[in-house]
Amino acid sequence: MLIRKDLKGVFHLCSPGPTNPYDFAKYLILTFTGKNPDIDKAKLAELLKEENVTPRPIKGGMIVEKIAKIGFTPTDWKQGIKTIYEQSSGKLI
Repeated sequence: MLIRKDLKGVFHLCSPGPTNPYDFAKYLILTFTGKNPDIDKAKLAELLKEENVTPRPIKGGMIVEKIAKIGFTPTDWKQGIKTIYEQSSGKLI
């Protein structure tokens, strides 16, 4: 699409809705195992403060308006996880 329209620049392609590592991991595990995971949200914040851990934001997202203007609608992150589950026959690895 970008090549056909001869568009140039940076186009963010990610879920249009924000998420955080906790909600993403929880939904991923629930989708692939069918079980509600025992994950403590507070532990993630503490882990990210440790010295040898690459700093990451607690909540993340990108603005996808530029790519949406050319007619591409990015998939929501939850739908993306469901699609990966279906395409992988329920196997994460």
